[in-house]
Amino acid sequence: MPLISEGRFSFEGPADELLKSAVQRCQELGAGFGHFADGPDYDGDELEFTWALAVNESGRFYGSVDDLVVRCESIHRGQFPENFYIAALDFFSGEELREEVRELLVLKKLCELIRLLSELSVSGDLAAEAGRPSHLVFVKPASSGSPPVTVEITTRIQAKMLEGDCPDLGVLSDLLTESGKGKVRTEEYKAIFRLAVAGACADEPTAEARFGVLLDHWGGVLRRFRYDVECLVDRISFEGLRREIVEAELNFVGRMNTAVVDNATKFLGIPISLVAVAAVVGGSSIGNDLLVCAGAVIVALVVSGVARAVRLQMATTTTAFEAALAGMRARASAGGGVSESLDDLEGTFRQRRTFASRVIGTFNTLAWVPPLLGVAVVIWKFPPLWLTQLLADIGWA
Repeated sequence: MPLISEGRFSFEGPADELLKSAVQRCQELGAGFGHFADGPDYDGDELEFTWALAVNESGRFYGSVDDLVVRCESIHRGQFPENFYIAALDFFSGEELREEVRELLVLKKLCELIRLLSELSVSGDLAAEAGRPSHLVFVKPASSGSPPVTVEITTRIQAKMLEGDCPDLGVLSDLLTESGKGKVRTEEYKAIFRLAVAGACADEPTAEARFGVLLDHWGGVLRRFRYDVECLVDRISFEGLRREIVEAELNFVGRMNTAVVDNATKFLGIPISLVAVAAVVGGSSIGNDLLVCAGAVIVALVVSGVARAVRLQMATTTTAFEAALAGMRARASAGGGVSESLDDLEGTFRQRRTFASRVIGTFNTLAWVPPLLGVAVVIWKFPPLWLTQLLADIGWA
């Protein structure tokens, strides 16, 4: 932990073999890693030298964390330095960051935050060049008659910012992953986060002070983002539910209509059966009349079979509709517009089902009228002996 002054430190004292070996290795280093500004001079076992520390990417030395914040320009652009040593902490950048160097942990998080904000910024980083901090742009849209506001943020880190806690960057990091780039929903979430950032800093008049304000309100930014995302998801769910209602109406109500329309041609046998009744009335042979009645009975059986199949189809459709309706009601708010739409959908479906049931029941009943009339006519024209005797007994014959 040497005393560093103007990028140099001096040593004067006894030199053991380890120190002599280190001095020899330093003399073999390139100038980019530092050099001896004075010495090394040996006087017996005494050694004296002044070493000029490196001031480039190969190595940087700082007296304290505050010294690093003041002299290291890369941190203000989101680039955490490498190959540095902090004398006050006896910390080398190759070591693992630990709680004892908590200020560096916070500093690294702030650098990551600046990098992520640069990706999120509307215009990227307008000043991503050496010696200058990042210059980010966010926009607060117009609202309630107020014009849109352009919020510019200069990301200069100050020593006092390292006294706070590390900002939570999990949400923002997930939002800016490579896998999510270009997706419609991800771009909407990015716009929401930009709005939250702009809203947190818009009241601060100077760009230089806005980064500090953003850090102070970072928790509020995350809460605002989560709230707005929930509102977006609810709106998407609402629109999706409305689409499901429309699709359910087209699907299930349409099935009820189709159940009648598609089978209408099968009910055309009923008029033919009525012709058969006329043939029985005008016939003179009991054998021919019975054959005509048998044909009418076959037509009635076919119509009854079709009616039974349609009823089973309607029952299946009703079960599926009730399951779909229950799922949609579970996601809809009671008493809201969607709930009213679901009530209308249920009413329409039940009306169509009742109508279809009555139509099918009517056709099924009408199908049995001709064969029954035909049989009655045959019995009237060719009464059996038991019927003649019965009529005689009651005085009708």
